[in-house]
Amino acid sequence: MNATEKTVAEIIEDVCSQVRVSEGDGDTPLKDLGVDSLDVAGIFLAFQEKLGVRVPDDEIDALNTVRLIAAYLDARR
Repeated sequence: MNATEKTVAEIIEDVCSQVRVSEGDGDTPLKDLGVDSLDVAGIFLAFQEKLGVRVPDDEIDALNTVRLIAAYLDARR
């Protein structure tokens, strides 16, 4: 995992205390990690608060892995 992926994983774990993201989970869909739709809303709100990047609602569904989220954030920071 690169630095942004690690940051994304940390935020996911902070928001979803029951979820652990390991080194090999970069391409695992968030739902397979145990993240539900309410968690997703909290995660993307945390990205906005902590990283200053707002993800439009219509783009959130496509960002369903740590790696995809990290690439999106890197492209917008």
